[in-house]
Amino acid sequence: PPPPPPPTPPPPPSPPPMVVTATMVVTANLTLAADVMGTDTEAAFKAKILPTIASISGVGESAVVIVSVVKTTARHHRRGLLAAAVNVEVEVSFNVDGTAGARNVATDKAVSFMTRARYMTSALLPPTMANTANVGVTTLAAPAGVGLTCPPTNTYADAAVMVGKEPPEILSARRVLNDLAICAHKDGTGLDAASMANNYNLLGFTNRKLAVPDRVLSELYYKRALQINPSHVAASGYLGELYVDMKRLAEARVVLDSLKMMCPPPAGCPSLDYLRTAMVTADALFVEGAYTRQLQWSSCFDEKCSPTNLTLGDSIDFRYTSNHNVIKVASMAAYTGCSELMTTEVGSTAAGTAGYVHKFDALGAHYFVCGKSDHCTRGQKMVVNVFPAPAATPSGAGANSYSNTPPSSGASSFAATLMSTLVAAAVLAYA
Repeated sequence: PPPPPPPTPPPPPSPPPMVVTATMVVTANLTLAADVMGTDTEAAFKAKILPTIASISGVGESAVVIVSVVKTTARHHRRGLLAAAVNVEVEVSFNVDGTAGARNVATDKAVSFMTRARYMTSALLPPTMANTANVGVTTLAAPAGVGLTCPPTNTYADAAVMVGKEPPEILSARRVLNDLAICAHKDGTGLDAASMANNYNLLGFTNRKLAVPDRVLSELYYKRALQINPSHVAASGYLGELYVDMKRLAEARVVLDSLKMMCPPPAGCPSLDYLRTAMVTADALFVEGAYTRQLQWSSCFDEKCSPTNLTLGDSIDFRYTSNHNVIKVASMAAYTGCSELMTTEVGSTAAGTAGYVHKFDALGAHYFVCGKSDHCTRGQKMVVNVFPAPAATPSGAGANSYSNTPPSSGASSFAATLMSTLVAAAVLAYA
């Protein structure tokens, strides 16, 4: 008979319990939509939310205290009607044992918790309680024994240098960025500053580039960067690539389309090129040139919407009230002189509420004006420059995500080719 299998080795001994020397406490005051509590009693509601808050915060349930749950009704106030709500006060404790390692772990968890509580409150709750009305504020108590140093020794510029090294010093950069974030939370200053958008962007990057990527945190921090600055090109591109990594290609496509507005042709930008390359590599059926931009045509006076640059195959969804229409004129002369207004209506006055969608299937310059009243002479008009879609980068031929070297389809390489396709008059007038 075969020999018996070797005995199963005993499990490794559990680490000794932490000897707590100090505690960092975050208090979150959450204002939730009135219906999240349903018919639950206060005790039942606490029992529902406490395990989720503990799990997301990375602490045991004993470290979370639901201090109070107060359900209010709608009432009048001197500043207006106050909506009904459920007000919840939560305290989460992050313990340290006097070592730098424990302090760093507590810091990272506290930053994650406070970011969710303040800016994406529903992320702390069971999914059935998600509501855009949910909001929160936080305060941080960190006694001297915790060992926080504010401001930190290192700066954002130091973290950026660490990320740019070859190989990048991801853990060191992440440490600096979390220290900067927790000091901002502790002081309550600079949380909405442009510099904090950059900080959260790199926090998203460093969490994604860990040996074991934390994509949940990465998404959280990219989204926070975009809350602060919706036009943050790098955060948009990185978020799109994260969605590609996570096989969430529909969401990556939404990000790609938003980047096309931030980085219109012919210039483009590296973030857009990297995301294109990632999407082509991930999805052989990906087709460039299917973006529909919604445009508030009624607000496009003084040529504020002109010029608009799109890719061949993109569309514009013109939205406007019934005292406007959309006229497509044939030439720059007609555009400049506001002529040919009676014969070339493409979007009627009745079409604007639902939206008149115009797809661009021809390269070059396209001219649109409003033919009602004196709207054209007041500048309600727009030139749309249409460029060819960039050639797809063959799978495996593009630069690695986050490389400092643009891929072969980069904006700098195809700008000259795209420019040659434009109608010369439009280029001269609107360069």
